[in-house]
Amino acid sequence: MAEEDGDFQRDEPHPDDREDPVSGELRDRVRLAVIKIAESE
Repeated sequence: MAEEDGDFQRDEPHPDDREDPVSGELRDRVRLAVIKIAESE
């Protein structure tokens, strides 16, 4: 498994950086959704 992980990192050294802005939007949406669910329960 270590070898596979190494190959994956070579193909995408910084996958988080690529989707950083998208992740930010998703995080905000998830927070709002979680808050709404928590309040409804």
